[in-house]
Amino acid sequence: MKKIMISAGGTGGHLAPAQSLARTLQKHGFDIFFMAAGLKKNQHLLDAFSFLEIASGPVRKPHLLLKGFWQALRKMHKYKPKMVVGFGSYHTFPVLLAAFMLRVPIVLFEQNCILGKVNRFFARKAKCVAVQFPLHKKSLQNQVFIKRWPWQEKKAAKQKQCRENLGLQTDVFTILVFGGSQGALALNDAFLKSVSKIPFPFQVIHLTGKNEQRDLQKIYQQQKIIAYVNAYSHDMASLYAAADMALCRAGAGTIAELIAYKLPAVLVPMPASSLKHQEYNAIYMQNIVQGGVMLAQKDLLPALKTCIVDVKDRLSLLQKNLQKCQSREAERMHFAQLVEKY
Repeated sequence: MKKIMISAGGTGGHLAPAQSLARTLQKHGFDIFFMAAGLKKNQHLLDAFSFLEIASGPVRKPHLLLKGFWQALRKMHKYKPKMVVGFGSYHTFPVLLAAFMLRVPIVLFEQNCILGKVNRFFARKAKCVAVQFPLHKKSLQNQVFIKRWPWQEKKAAKQKQCRENLGLQTDVFTILVFGGSQGALALNDAFLKSVSKIPFPFQVIHLTGKNEQRDLQKIYQQQKIIAYVNAYSHDMASLYAAADMALCRAGAGTIAELIAYKLPAVLVPMPASSLKHQEYNAIYMQNIVQGGVMLAQKDLLPALKTCIVDVKDRLSLLQKNLQKCQSREAERMHFAQLVEKY
């Protein structure tokens, strides 16, 4: 049985596609093993897979990188993988460095429109770099376009049924507000301050994030707005199906899902995102796909209402653009097919 080591850690944006790849490869008879930093904190995401935790850290903590490298080197020598698949972030750097030193083939997945620091460092050392979006002002000789995430789409029920399941009305314009796996207090604040200014009837699906301490359900009730409020959801497909538009961050996974489920959005890039990768993702969605509107966080309060109205007014056109984008990738291979190829 061919052993493949997957290195992915940190947020769900890295671990979710890594798990999807792992499940597909397992079905095809591969022996899958995870190794990276930060996996124990995400153990609920890795129940189906064996994994080893190693040390790692940002560049300003070289002692952790060195410790993680020696740990990865020893464990990789014992496990003897035929390939290492890296999903970026400093959580994976020691594993990829150990693989390079042991001459184990490396395949990278870059989910954003700009290479992350770790993927940039290893890009020319890898067999290939799998990308789902065109890289901003950069092209690699070994880059391969693959199908966009999610690779195993969950088929949600029809919009009416999804709304009923959430306790919402079936015939009211529905706005989905969420900030990714970590939530986004800035989005929560701006939207709550803008709801009274929105000039048409609407209802809300709001994923608040685990750090939100306010009772948003009560706030919506006080403003007589129908809302489904939760901290997080493991069934985003149903929420996308229930919504008419979204207000969200511009992480790569979010962009890919919006395209897959053809949901127009107001995109607010996280200001502190590494190398401004969320900004480049949002620019791609707005200018190339033409499926949404980018709004800087600093402009949230003065401009959010206008952007929401703009998306609603152009909803049909934006949906058609998303459908065209989704249709154009029919000939791309699944990431699992690319991994199997090598």
